[in-house]
Amino acid sequence: MVTNGTRAQQSRKMRFTGLDNLVDGIVISESAGAKKPEPEIFRQALEYRADNSTVWMVGANADADIRGAQKLGLSTGWVSHEKSWEGTDSPTIIQPTTVRVLEEIHLGR
Repeated sequence: MVTNGTRAQQSRKMRFTGLDNLVDGIVISESAGAKKPEPEIFRQALEYRADNSTVWMVGANADADIRGAQKLGLSTGWVSHEKSWEGTDSPTIIQPTTVRVLEEIHLGR
């Protein structure tokens, strides 16, 4: 998981939601010394996996989340909130909610 923010803030969110138990690793911008969409934060996340094809970036921010991850060739799931994608290089998956993106990833898109 890649997230911008402070260690305290984001760690609290991860524990509260239970996401900390569902991901292989969490890269927080404050600890990483870089923030989305900077390539370095995504590179640090890749250290948790040897194969980039198993790494997904799911997010609602087209620039920070999706385009930042695309620069490193990662699969992306854009939470569109019913908006249309603008520009080229569409995300791998576009769905209106996080749950729908994760369902599609789980189904093996």
